[in-house]
Amino acid sequence: MLNPDNNPDFAEILKDIEEIRILNYNKADQNFKREHITLLKESLKKEQYNDIMMINEKGNSVHVYNCEKRGNSVGFVAIVENNETLMLIDLIGSINIQKFMELKKKLDNHRDSL
Repeated sequence: MLNPDNNPDFAEILKDIEEIRILNYNKADQNFKREHITLLKESLKKEQYNDIMMINEKGNSVHVYNCEKRGNSVGFVAIVENNETLMLIDLIGSINIQKFMELKKKLDNHRDSL
């Protein structure tokens, strides 16, 4: 269950998510090379996914892609990688980014007050 505390703010963010798939890989075990990841990113763009965010922090690279149909988000894909691992997060449905950012701000403020 994604919302065990029944947080109404979190529930509002989750309501339009149909499915989430998370795949974790060890790059060495799977023999992933830079070309494979580049091909994956190119394939997402061919499927009408738009690169909406890129973050590089503490050795991790995060790329987030969004797919829209008729002005509505229908899916997100995040590619999280470092030298050893690759994680793919595939979300079918949509997230209200504004509500997500509001909840993040509340959580950050709560954490800072502890």
